[in-house]
Amino acid sequence: MVIVISCNNDAPEKLQNLIQEKLLERKTIFLQNKYDDCIRNLMSRVQLEVDSTLSFGSKHLKFDSITVPHDTNRPLKPEITFPQFNKPKRPNSDSIIIK
Repeated sequence: MVIVISCNNDAPEKLQNLIQEKLLERKTIFLQNKYDDCIRNLMSRVQLEVDSTLSFGSKHLKFDSITVPHDTNRPLKPEITFPQFNKPKRPNSDSIIIK
């Protein structure tokens, strides 16, 4: 295309300008493609990192929900009395129970 234009055009400056414009256009497209590939690669690596962090976090939370930490304060056992209740007498250890 540049050769066809140069045959019909007498001014070499115009030809150089067209060549520079085409070169600039191709450079822009090339750099934009490289930039897009770089962003895509970076986002893929970030996604992998986020997925592994979330996986580790969910496993850690699951383990925490199963185990009871040692430093938890358990409530004291309340004192409950039943006034009409009499404890049954247990037989002595040397007696035989027949059923």
